[in-house]
Amino acid sequence: MTLDLAQIVELQRRELEELRVENVRLREELNKALQRIAELEQAGSRQAAPFRRSETDKIPPEERKRPGRKPGHRGAFRQAPREVDEHIEVPLPACPRCGGPLTDRSYLTQTIEEIPPLRPRVIRLVTESGVCACCGVVHSRHSLQTSRAQGAAGTQLGPRALAVAALLNKHLGNTIGNTCRILRR
Repeated sequence: MTLDLAQIVELQRRELEELRVENVRLREELNKALQRIAELEQAGSRQAAPFRRSETDKIPPEERKRPGRKPGHRGAFRQAPREVDEHIEVPLPACPRCGGPLTDRSYLTQTIEEIPPLRPRVIRLVTESGVCACCGVVHSRHSLQTSRAQGAAGTQLGPRALAVAALLNKHLGNTIGNTCRILRR
């Protein structure tokens, strides 16, 4: 089957039109891919909020829950301690700004629970050693004593201080250096 010149031109025209349509489609796909790459590069270099939700994942304001407990719940608050160690009254004889007289005075009461200042308890433990005719050298011992070391190794932490150090290091995750600094203070 031989094709005449008009048929060949028509076939090439159709093929050219199909290629133009495919070219437009491929350019659109390329533009979308380049735009997605730019978004990903920008998101990768953003330092402020790498875990921020995308706009599509955000909950609209009208669907959000109100913060706090539901209306009508029983109140929760810190109970006042039964014993008060110190009672302080702070009088207000006059206006602190202008010095003028005051009327309609009322008392405002607060209870503050404070940890007392901590001073390490230093114990000097003196034990004895001697020679027994039957047993040889013997030493006296005390329940706080962890070893019989003397000299440079003769200063040690007590059991409570060791417990605090273990809590700071193992449970709260402080480094050994930070734990030592905290105990020094």
